[in-house]
Amino acid sequence: AQNANLSIPAFGDVRVAPRLNPQGHSREQFAFCAYALSALGRPCGAEAILGAVECGDSHGRADVGVPLQEDPPCPLLFEWDGSYYHDKARLPSDVRKTERLCAIEGAVVARVRVGKAAPFPDNTGAIVVHVPTANLALALAALAPLLAPRLPTPLAEQLRASADGQTQPELEAEIDAAWAQVDVDAAKSAASTERWNKYNAQKE
Repeated sequence: AQNANLSIPAFGDVRVAPRLNPQGHSREQFAFCAYALSALGRPCGAEAILGAVECGDSHGRADVGVPLQEDPPCPLLFEWDGSYYHDKARLPSDVRKTERLCAIEGAVVARVRVGKAAPFPDNTGAIVVHVPTANLALALAALAPLLAPRLPTPLAEQLRASADGQTQPELEAEIDAAWAQVDVDAAKSAASTERWNKYNAQKE
């Protein structure tokens, strides 16, 4: 009787371990990663997206990392700051993280502040843009003229030509495939959607 509520998984019911900790990442971050890779002329399939996120993790836990050259190492590090989490209370932590990222030898650091994210100081050494909405294509277009002078010439030319503000729906399947390896139960995606809907409802 004491085992009446015991649940035994069916044969073949195997739980897949997430490739990365879902609590430290978001689908929006993965989408920005895909757009950034595409604008830089890099592969932007699911594996490339995951690789860039892992590169960021290994370089000061940046949201996205893109190696620019091997010798000497020169990572391009991105932070995507959505308005829900990056308010005024979070600003000191964001500044400290930015200073740590900028201290990485050879690193080029860029932050995108979205919507009502708190205004960011301009003395951290990072490239910072503020965009009104989470439009990935427009965010890259705003970033390109500031970022290009800090890049090797071929990458700078590629970025200027590609960051044209146009959405890329063809990337969605690869973004979903990459995110599915992190949010394996779709639990975080569902919770984020509910939280975002409530947030928008409060603003109306």
